[in-house]
Amino acid sequence: MDVVVNGIVLQADGIEYDILEEAVEKTALSPGMICEIGTRMGGSIGIVIKKIIELSLVGKKIVCVDPWGDIDYHDFERVWHLDYTNTMKRETMARLYAAVRNVPLDLNIFVMEDWEFMERFKDGVPFYNKAKTLENQYSLVFIDGPHCLRNVEEETEFFVPRMVSGGYIIYDNVDHYAHIEIEKYLFSNGVKFLSSSAGESRKAYIKE
Repeated sequence: MDVVVNGIVLQADGIEYDILEEAVEKTALSPGMICEIGTRMGGSIGIVIKKIIELSLVGKKIVCVDPWGDIDYHDFERVWHLDYTNTMKRETMARLYAAVRNVPLDLNIFVMEDWEFMERFKDGVPFYNKAKTLENQYSLVFIDGPHCLRNVEEETEFFVPRMVSGGYIIYDNVDHYAHIEIEKYLFSNGVKFLSSSAGESRKAYIKE
C-alpha cells in the first residue's frame, strides 16, 4: 500500500490503518511523543504524519526505531531473515525526512534495536529547539517491531508507565505471539482495550 505525504511515496506493509488514524485524532491535543517501533519502509508513520498535517497540528515530536541492517529477525518465536537492509534504511530515511521538510513537527529516526532504544533513552529522548529538552512521555505508541512475546513484553513494560493519561498504545500482528499475556499486564496497569482492526491483526488500548 502506497502512502503519499507531500508528494513523497512511502510504503506500508498492509491495509486497515484506520485504527492508527483514529489514535492520532484522539491524542491530537495530548502532550507527549509519538513513537513507532519498527518503521521498515515508513508507510505507517507516514499515515501518522499525513493525519498530523490534515489536523494542522504543530510541534508534534515523533520518534521511529528500527535497526534495519539485514540482521536476524524474531517472529513466531523463531529467528529468520527479512529484507530490512541498509539500502532500505537509506531510502526510507531520505523519504521520511523529505516528507516532513516543511512540516512543523520534529522527527527523530533512531537506527537501533528496541531494547537498545529503551536502555539508552530510559531517562528521556533529547530534542533541540533553541534549547535542549528531554522528553519522557508518550501520547501514542505503535508496536510493530519483533513479533515475539519477550520483546513485546519488554516494550509494553517500558512504554506504559511513560504514557500520558488518554494515551494510546497499538499492537500490530497480535496473532503472531501470545498477546493475551500482554493484555494481562495492560489490564492490571490502568490500560483498557479499545478496538481491533477489521482483520483483528491490530489492537488499540488507552491508558486511563
